[in-house]
Amino acid sequence: MAFNQIHTYIHRHQIANRLGVSNQTLMLLTSATNVLV
Repeated sequence: MAFNQIHTYIHRHQIANRLGVSNQTLMLLTSATNVLV
């Protein structure tokens, strides 16, 4: 993984934790983002 992707993943993970989003949802968001990008 590129550094930028890792940074984005961590940032998204922090937001998800604040919102109380499950890890599964986070993974789906990450996968969808990877497809779009």
